[in-house]
Amino acid sequence: MSVRILLRAIPSSLLLLASLTTACDVAEGDAQWSAPGDPSQALAGPRSPSTFSGTASEVAAVLLVANTESLVVLDGDVGLDVRAANNIVEHRNGPDGIEATPDDNPFDNLSELDAVPWVGDSALDALLAWAYANDLVQPVSPPAGQCLIISEYLEGQGNNNKAIELYNCGVDPLALAPISMCLVRNDGTDCETTTALAGVTLDPGEVWTTCRTNGGTFNDPFVPLADGCDQPLGSVMTFNGDDRMVVLYDPADTGSLAGGTVLDALGQTDIRPAGTPWAEVGLRRCTTIPNAGLDPYDASAWFTTHSRHDYSDWGIAPVFSCD
Repeated sequence: MSVRILLRAIPSSLLLLASLTTACDVAEGDAQWSAPGDPSQALAGPRSPSTFSGTASEVAAVLLVANTESLVVLDGDVGLDVRAANNIVEHRNGPDGIEATPDDNPFDNLSELDAVPWVGDSALDALLAWAYANDLVQPVSPPAGQCLIISEYLEGQGNNNKAIELYNCGVDPLALAPISMCLVRNDGTDCETTTALAGVTLDPGEVWTTCRTNGGTFNDPFVPLADGCDQPLGSVMTFNGDDRMVVLYDPADTGSLAGGTVLDALGQTDIRPAGTPWAEVGLRRCTTIPNAGLDPYDASAWFTTHSRHDYSDWGIAPVFSCD
């Protein structure tokens, strides 16, 4: 029996179903036909630009991974689609297909990488995740001379008697908008949540007060705390006695310690302290030296201890003395 006879024996409804299924498979793969005359790329990846965005440091790290890692790493460890991994290596190796020869064509910018068939948002996200996991993303550094520290910490009874005062310990006015408060909770080693500070400028020697809320119920928060709060920050201020609070320069709003620069920290950021040393207490800064959060932490070297509901110094620039 000939092939023609077999095809005639198949109902037309089944042929239509098969064609629709094939069309759906192509759509689900987010693929499209390449230009005629390019049989090596019969099905190319998405051709519209990705929506990926990142800091300059993140983009540089993504390009570094794409330009240097082997096909085995890109396909296996990074987790790219094998077609994307192959196309990346073929592009950078140039027309002769051999690495480290004069015709090599490394990626110069994100648009060039994004234009490679089968490279899109998921591939770029995977490249960035690999870069972070291997410490290839350089942190964003604040302008020279910027200094912002936690000058007072209040953790009292109830849900809302939680507050942090910040002090400009630099010599120049400081824009707060690129800076966030970061909460590293319990056994975590990175920000569980962050909230950006207000778009104001803080003069040298001045303080900016933050709290969970200045609403709430009777005595939660207490009136002096609520009235003296410049900016409610919500959930980032749900700290307890073993959580680390970090002042993070994070202009790209990455929400990650690796994506920004720690200006100051209460605690060692990646270590949960024993017990709850900062529970139901007031702490007032006694030194202007910032804490990068990298070393074993003893709060008494940075703060003096006070009653949890002593608001006599709240909103007032500190007098630095650890005696």
